[in-house]
Amino acid sequence: MEKDKDMLQWNAVVRWLPIICLCVIATGCGSGFNRPKMAKVIGRVTFKGLPLNHGEITFLSADNRPAHGKIIAGQIIEVMTFEPDDGAPIGPCKVAISALENPNADMYTPSKSLLPAKYGNPETSGLTADLKPGENDVNFELTEE
Repeated sequence: MEKDKDMLQWNAVVRWLPIICLCVIATGCGSGFNRPKMAKVIGRVTFKGLPLNHGEITFLSADNRPAHGKIIAGQIIEVMTFEPDDGAPIGPCKVAISALENPNADMYTPSKSLLPAKYGNPETSGLTADLKPGENDVNFELTEE
C-alpha cells in the first residue's frame, strides 16, 4: 500500500514537471523582468545640411542592450531595444549612424558608405544623446569631416 502511495506521488510530480518548467522558462524570456526604463526617440539627421535620405541609427548605453532605429527622409523612426518601437534605455548613450549607397543590398554585396566612417562607430562618432523619460527629440547634423 505504501508503495502505491509513493507511485501516485511520483506520477503527480512527473505530470506537473513539464508545466512548471514551461512557466519558469516563459517568465525568464522577454517578459519584461530586469528591463531598463525606456524612452521614445524621434528626431532628425542631416548630412552636409540636407536630410539623410536613408540609414540606421544605434543608441549605445553603458549598461544596456543597444537600441536600433531607421532613418527615412531625415527622420529617426522605429527605435527599438527589445520589441518594435519600445524606444531606447533612459540615460546617456553614445550614438552611431550609418547609411549605405545601396540600402537593400544583402551582407555579401559590397556597398559604399554615404557617410564618413567615424559616424558608424559609437566610440568614434562624437555623437551622444541623454535620453529622458517620455519622448525625446534628438537631432544630429553630420559633416564631411
